[in-house]
Amino acid sequence: MKRISGRQGLSVFVFVSMLGFVHSIFVDDLWGFLSWSGMLLFFTTSYFHSDLMDAPVSSLKQLLQLRFELEVIPALLLWIGQLLWIAGLLGPVYFV
Repeated sequence: MKRISGRQGLSVFVFVSMLGFVHSIFVDDLWGFLSWSGMLLFFTTSYFHSDLMDAPVSSLKQLLQLRFELEVIPALLLWIGQLLWIAGLLGPVYFV
């Protein structure tokens, strides 16, 4: 059985997030829109960071020791994506 690479797996996550994002627009779901847009922004920003995707990781210890530099704009996009995702998840709990 062929293993998929990190980029292929992340491509699947980006595609599924895009489908959820479009679906939440059509059904007028504000909280779904926020959470799916946050996940889409998070996955697409991390998809283009090649140092992280090409790093050889064989254990959790190696994954936790990974360090890479991130530019300001992608770091802000990751931060905004995480805030949107958290707002989309916690919004229905506190505001509905």
